[in-house]
Amino acid sequence: MEIKRHYRPTKVKKYEARWYVDKRLKCRFFATEKEREKFIAEFSEQVARNGKDLLLGYEAARMRRWQEASRMAPEADPVEVMRFWLASNRPVLIPMKLGDAIAAYLRHLESMQRDRAYRKHIERHLHDFHSAIGERNVHEIGFQEIADYILPLPYQPVTKRHYRRDINGAYAWWIEQQWAIENPVKRVRLPQIISKEPGMLTVEQAERLLRCNERADPEICGLLALGLFAGMRTSAIARLAYHELDFAQRGIHTPAEKTKKRRRQWIEDLPDNLWAWLERTPPQAFELTLRQYLHRRSEALKRAGLLVEADDIAQENRKRTERGDALVNWPKKPDPKITVDDPGHGWLLPVLLETESHCWGRWDHWMRTMEAGHVLDEPIPQIDFCGAGNAHVRRMHEKSLDSIAHYGGWQGWDSWRLFDYYLDWLLYGFGDARQKTLPDEPSEGAFSRLWQVFCLEAMIAWPTDMFGDLMAENRYGRGAGFFPTPECVVELMTRMTFPPDEDFRTKAVCDPCVGTGRMLLHASNYSYRLYAQDINPTVLKACIVNGYCFAPWLVRPFSFLKDMPGDAVEQPVTAAPPSRPVLVEKRAPIRINGHAPKDAQMLLFDDI
Repeated sequence: MEIKRHYRPTKVKKYEARWYVDKRLKCRFFATEKEREKFIAEFSEQVARNGKDLLLGYEAARMRRWQEASRMAPEADPVEVMRFWLASNRPVLIPMKLGDAIAAYLRHLESMQRDRAYRKHIERHLHDFHSAIGERNVHEIGFQEIADYILPLPYQPVTKRHYRRDINGAYAWWIEQQWAIENPVKRVRLPQIISKEPGMLTVEQAERLLRCNERADPEICGLLALGLFAGMRTSAIARLAYHELDFAQRGIHTPAEKTKKRRRQWIEDLPDNLWAWLERTPPQAFELTLRQYLHRRSEALKRAGLLVEADDIAQENRKRTERGDALVNWPKKPDPKITVDDPGHGWLLPVLLETESHCWGRWDHWMRTMEAGHVLDEPIPQIDFCGAGNAHVRRMHEKSLDSIAHYGGWQGWDSWRLFDYYLDWLLYGFGDARQKTLPDEPSEGAFSRLWQVFCLEAMIAWPTDMFGDLMAENRYGRGAGFFPTPECVVELMTRMTFPPDEDFRTKAVCDPCVGTGRMLLHASNYSYRLYAQDINPTVLKACIVNGYCFAPWLVRPFSFLKDMPGDAVEQPVTAAPPSRPVLVEKRAPIRINGHAPKDAQMLLFDDI
C-alpha cells in the first residue's frame, strides 16, 4: 500500500498523509513533518504484520468500542454476541399479498392529495406489474423476477425507467409498513438514456408553426403561444386554467398550489401578439391534460415540418404488431400484385387542394382572390422554403423514382428518361394542359408502382425545391450544366430585392433562366405576377410541378393582372373571365376548406 505525502499550506495542520482503501481516499493531517513520518512508519509496520485485509476495515472509533465491550465481558465471544444481537433485532415481517399492497399504496397516494393523473399513471404501471408477477406475498418477489419483467418491456428506455421508478416508490412504502425487508428494485439496472438537445425555434419557424396550425388545430395555437411568448414550461401550460388569464390587465395569475415552489405567481408585461393568439383560443383548449397537450404539440410541430421523430414509425409498428395489423412502411414498397387503372386527367388535384389547405392555405387564398376580382386586403400566405424535413422529402422522391424502374434504381443509363416520366406523371395527375394524356410507361407497371409509393402530403408538408437538388447532384445536363442556387442564397437575394416596407404583390417578377423555379418560389412570398422561361423542357416541368404545390399564381395567373404594367401598385381592374379554358373530365366538385368556387372554370389551368 502506497502512502503519499502532501503539503497543504492553507490548513492548520499542513502535513498530509494520503492513501486509498477500495478506491476511496483516506487521509490524515499532522502539525509537523516529524509526526507524519512517525505515523507512516507505524502504519506501514501494521500493514506488514497484520496484512492489508485486516487493516482495510479498521476504524479507530469502532475499535475503541470493541475494546470497551471486551473489558466489560472478557470471557464473551464477539461472534456469539453479534449473532444474539441480530436475532433479537430482526424486523417483524407482516405477510401481504401484492394486489392488496398495491391497493393500499394507491389509497395512501390519494390521502396525500397527489394529482389524479399522476395516480392513474402509477396505477396502470403497478397493475401491469401485478398481472405479470401474479398474486404473491410482497416479500417473496426477488430482484431477478423484477428485472426479468422490466427489461423485456417493449418500450423505450425512458418508459422502462418510469416503470422502475413507480415500482421502487411502492416498495419503499411497503418497507415502512413492514410488508418487505428490503427493496429489490434498487438492484435493477436499466439502459442509459441519452438526452436529446433542446430544440430552439427561430422567429421564422415560430411564425410557421402558428400559421400552419391556425386552420388545422386552432386550439393548440394559444397554448403554443404561451410557451413561445411567455416562456412558460410545458407542465405549467398543462395546469393553466382559462379563468387564470386576465385579459383586462394583460397578466397571468397562477395560484400557489399549481407552482413548483408553492408560491403564487403573477406574470405581466407580456407581448401583444401573445394576447392576440389567446383571444382566438377557445376555453376548452385549457382542459387538455399534460399527455393530450404533448401529443397535440407534437402533431403541430410535425404539421409545420419542424419535428420528425425517428421513433414514430417504430412505435406505430409495435402497436400494429400487438394488434396483428399490417406494418407501416413509408415510403411504401410497391406490391407487384397491385395494378391501378388510369384514374383520369387531374386525379391528383383534389388531394393537392385538400392537403395544401391544411398546411399553407395558398390555394384557398388564390380562390378567394379570383372570386373577388382584385387583390385582397390581406398578406400572401408565407412559406419558409429553407425549413426542416428535406431528408424526408428526398427519401420519398428517391423511392418514387426507384419504383419507376422495374429492376434496380433510377440512377443509371436511363435515369433522365425516368425523371421525365416522373414529372409527366405528376403533371397528368395535377390536370395540367401540357400533359393531357397518361405518359407512356418506361417499364411495365410503372404507374401502379409509383401510385403506391408517391406521397404528396410529405412534399407539401416540407416545402423545398428537391427536384433541383436531385438533378444537380446527379449531374443533369453535363454539356450545358445545371447548377441551382442554394436555397439560403436565394432567400437572401429575395429579401434584398423585396424590402419589407413596400407592397410588391402586383409587381412583375421574371426569371429568364428559371431552372426548377427556385427563385420564383421564394418570390411567391411577395409577388403574384411571376414569369419565367428556360431552354430546357425538363427543368420547366419541374418548375411547373413546384408551382402547383407551392405557388398557385405561377401556374394559374390572376387574369385581372395580366394586362397591368410591371410596376403597377394601384388597385387592379375587375376580373375578366379566364381565356382559353382547358376543360377536364367531369368528376366530383373540388372544395377547399369546405368551400366550393363560384366559377368552376377557376380550377382549370392555362399555360404559363
